[in-house]
Amino acid sequence: MGFFGHLVASPAAPGPAFPEAEQEPGGWTQGLHVWRVPERLGPEWEPFEAFVDRLVAEVPGGFLCASILDSDGAYVHVGTPGHDVERFWLHLDGFVSHFVLPWAPFDEAGNPLPEEVAAEQDAEWERMAAAYTEQVRALGLTGDAAAEACRDWAYACGLEPAPVHVVRAALETRELLVEDAFRRLLRTLGT
Repeated sequence: MGFFGHLVASPAAPGPAFPEAEQEPGGWTQGLHVWRVPERLGPEWEPFEAFVDRLVAEVPGGFLCASILDSDGAYVHVGTPGHDVERFWLHLDGFVSHFVLPWAPFDEAGNPLPEEVAAEQDAEWERMAAAYTEQVRALGLTGDAAAEACRDWAYACGLEPAPVHVVRAALETRELLVEDAFRRLLRTLGT
């Protein structure tokens, strides 16, 4: 079982608004706080946005927050002072896999489906997952734009981020656990 919840990096400590927060080990740069808040997230969008609303209201100085589904994928929010909150994804396919669930390869009686029926179901699921992935991708930043948003946050925190191409490579890195991809991203941002 992977991690469900939020990893947050910010110049501000979590404070009383986040009593459930736990410090994230990692030897982070002086003045930067990285913490986790466990929360059982699922295929509804409201808890993601509600948590970000809490961050906007309670965490001065901005934040970088990865909302994680079972260590498979993350919806990342970048809160830079003076700017709108930006969004992007890490391991988007893993994130989508919690919203578009494949069918079980069994009939109502529990018998395995014939191969051709199972293959049709798999093809239909692939089409649905691809369409949903494109819908979700359109809601946030990608590529250099996502990397630049991360760099803007880092500069606002007084950090020295790596060049855009290095940050972008971190955004596109595949790790077994999406938390590790987020930590790798933080390291490129001068943490």
